[in-house]
Amino acid sequence: MSTTTITRASDSALRLTVNTLHSPRLFETNPTLIDGQFELLLADHPQVFAYLRKTNSETLLVVGNLSTERLTVPLPDNLPTGSAQVLICSGTPRTGISQRLELAPYDAFIVSLS
Repeated sequence: MSTTTITRASDSALRLTVNTLHSPRLFETNPTLIDGQFELLLADHPQVFAYLRKTNSETLLVVGNLSTERLTVPLPDNLPTGSAQVLICSGTPRTGISQRLELAPYDAFIVSLS
């Protein structure tokens, strides 16, 4: 599976983040984003929207920095980040993730953890 990086100078940074998190192409090709069980992560973080979508065969992590600030965000220890495969991203190009995420302003991505 290849990684898609979205960059459009005509879009505002926030619109690019929202478009990445709600990519029609990715939703059409990945039923986990539609049918998977939803689990909110980092619920108390005022600037980051993060959640898991899970099925029996796949777990997806969706993360968006909805602020103008560069952030470092810890993920829960039980997430298997070592085998993460980036499906789509905006902002910072990614080849994987770690337990501590470095997020640029309006950075967003979706990774497969399984």
